[in-house]
Amino acid sequence: MTNPLSEILQHLRRSVSHPRGAERTDGDLLACFVSRREQAALDALVRRHGAMVWGVCRRILSHHHDAEDAFQATFLVLVRKAHSVVPREMVANWLYGVARQTALKARTTAAKRRLRETQVAEMPEPETRPQDPLNELQPLLDAEVSRLPDKYRVVLVLCELEGKSRKETAGQLRLAEGTVASRLARAKSMLAKRMARHGPALSGSAVSAALARDATASVPDPVLSSTIEAASVYAAGQTTAGLILPPVAALTEGVMRSMMMTRLKTIVLISVMALPLCGLTGAAVSLGRTEQEPGKTREPTPLPEKKEAAKPAQEAKTADDVTDLRKARLDLAQKGYDVAVERIGLTKRMGNTLVYVGKPEEVYTWSVRLLQTEREMKPKRADQLAALEAHLKRMIQLQKAVKDLSRDLLPPGENLSAEWHRLEADLWLAQAKAK
Repeated sequence: MTNPLSEILQHLRRSVSHPRGAERTDGDLLACFVSRREQAALDALVRRHGAMVWGVCRRILSHHHDAEDAFQATFLVLVRKAHSVVPREMVANWLYGVARQTALKARTTAAKRRLRETQVAEMPEPETRPQDPLNELQPLLDAEVSRLPDKYRVVLVLCELEGKSRKETAGQLRLAEGTVASRLARAKSMLAKRMARHGPALSGSAVSAALARDATASVPDPVLSSTIEAASVYAAGQTTAGLILPPVAALTEGVMRSMMMTRLKTIVLISVMALPLCGLTGAAVSLGRTEQEPGKTREPTPLPEKKEAAKPAQEAKTADDVTDLRKARLDLAQKGYDVAVERIGLTKRMGNTLVYVGKPEEVYTWSVRLLQTEREMKPKRADQLAALEAHLKRMIQLQKAVKDLSRDLLPPGENLSAEWHRLEADLWLAQAKAK
């Protein structure tokens, strides 16, 4: 017969070992943090995924302190970019990618720093792990895992790196358990084949052993507690003096800039790829018209009423295509402008170093593109004036931002250039009103 007291004690143990938020899904926790900045949700995410992030940092970074910096920076990036994790249930997959990117940047920074040092440490930091053939294998595994398609990588991260069961993973991702099992098997197979390029072929069990070795490794308590405290203060927008060390702050900003550059390159790539596509579309339309011209030996005789009915439909379709393209270009111009403004906002002083990220000319260029597209889409006079007024407002904001930064960050000429753009926008609006 079951002892009631024993059941109560077991329930209490489960409550203590699973703090508030442990039963909620990653998507629920992330939504609570993004919408309400809920502290308990942030704590739960750090504790839930801390071991996986710590394992990535320790595999890539040989020095313990460098791993601490990368671990903390990874979750500070989560605080800043939590809204960009889509879908939200993929936060583990997202954190894995950010942790690897942060650890690689930390390794590069540490290597440069040690090259600049004039004295060689007489007592090098001892290895925290015994020599093991898997030590050389695991960084290669992380590199290959990062290249897997998301749908395979996420089940690998949850099942192998975080030690979740297939049932738990299926519940979190809202997938059938059989789907998780098949994707996991496929991910291991792909990984084993890719690892064969680096040496002897690995079996699926060997891949699992290499991946899962750090799955149960716990984050050192001081590292975990300091990270939770720093992330909480960082999320609240309060002063971080004493809580976030300069190397961690610099590493966080560096990763944020890299993510922004990646996003910007994606936008530019999409716009560049769209140009040939538009050209091919135009060529196809021209070719189609040529082929539809009546030949000398075969002259079609369509009914008049059908011909008249088809012509407006074709014109309407062409007009819709033009409208869709203009809308797509308007969206692209808005995204480009937002990215350029955000890059200006990242330009700041980090300690004694001036970090110049954004360029005012990029903001101006995208604002003009936005203006041109808005005026093309809305030919009415009132809409034309509204677009010019919006451009003027953007240039006034740019001039103010440049003025604030030019005191110690931007070259003096940037201030003059921003003032020129503001006067130009003012002139354009005045000329339009005078017509």
